[in-house]
Amino acid sequence: MGREPIEILSDLDGILGSTKKHLMIYLEDLDRNPEDDAFWSDIMGLLDRLRGLEHISFILAIGHTPKTFDVLLRIAEHLEVVPNLARTRVTAAIKTFRELCQNEFPEDVDPVSSKWREERLGMPEGSVAEYYKLAELIYLDPARPVEAMSTLITTPRAFKAVLRRTWQAWASLHGEIDLDDMLVANVLRVNTPEGFAFINEHVGHIRRLCAEHKASSKEEKETREKIKSLWKIQTESAKWDGAAVDMLMDFLFPGWIDHSRRAEALQGVLRSDPTDYWIRLNAEKLLEGEIGDQRVIKAMQLWKKEPTGRVHGEMTFAEALLDVHSFAPKNRAVCRRFVGGAGDPFARFGFVRPHPETKGLAAATR
Repeated sequence: MGREPIEILSDLDGILGSTKKHLMIYLEDLDRNPEDDAFWSDIMGLLDRLRGLEHISFILAIGHTPKTFDVLLRIAEHLEVVPNLARTRVTAAIKTFRELCQNEFPEDVDPVSSKWREERLGMPEGSVAEYYKLAELIYLDPARPVEAMSTLITTPRAFKAVLRRTWQAWASLHGEIDLDDMLVANVLRVNTPEGFAFINEHVGHIRRLCAEHKASSKEEKETREKIKSLWKIQTESAKWDGAAVDMLMDFLFPGWIDHSRRAEALQGVLRSDPTDYWIRLNAEKLLEGEIGDQRVIKAMQLWKKEPTGRVHGEMTFAEALLDVHSFAPKNRAVCRRFVGGAGDPFARFGFVRPHPETKGLAAATR
């Protein structure tokens, strides 16, 4: 039969003493295990029996809740409470991180303006520290997505996980998905795993809700009640700030909050056609054979400079629209950014719809 762990640690303690060494053992994330009374009783009993070891110390890192704090009071010789990350530091770090991501690939073309992007996320202009100093003196609207992010990101470990995942995915998807949607989605992925799992399971229903929310119809009401009921069931045991999560859900899927007027991103995860950006977010890469947004956008820019030039292999812009699958719908999805105004963007670009019996698009003569 094998020896008990306590016997082995006792022998190790003696060896450490004779060599004048000290062993530090870190125990992390114990509070993420099933939190029943038997579990905590076992943990307390084990650590209490190990207190006699003179050359082995245990550092227990767990969340600060009433139950875990009671455990620490009984068994710990020293307690140190690590405060939540200050929202000023989180917001400033997010601002710097976004700039790093965008500057890493300067050749990319952002289909939305930087001003629109900053306003959508609610990023303070200028110094973040100065903004929060002003916020303490006068009332400033706290209902900003970046505030919700800083509310949910409470530990350096969680923040690091969000930034690392976003940075790694951005290396493959830069310019191919909305950066802020990716960042917000990863905040939910890391800090609210139940909520992220709910989106994965019900993204189609959520999109339907968002598509119907402006109609205020009976169907919209029924869809909203169904989705919110499923949301409550799946997330009822979650421990998070509900208002902050709702705000970020509405950021990704405008209409999640009733009567929302939030704008959707051109490359945001709400969109499923011609590109399903939620699938792209989870894949963290372009699918095999998929035409990237940057190729389409840059082809459009080249066409504006030289209408007869080659923009896709040996094809002109008009030829690519006619012959390359998904090239035309992707162009239609992004070209409003470059032509502006209302109406059919292809008509403004110099393309017209041919006779109904003719397939595809035709280039208009100039």
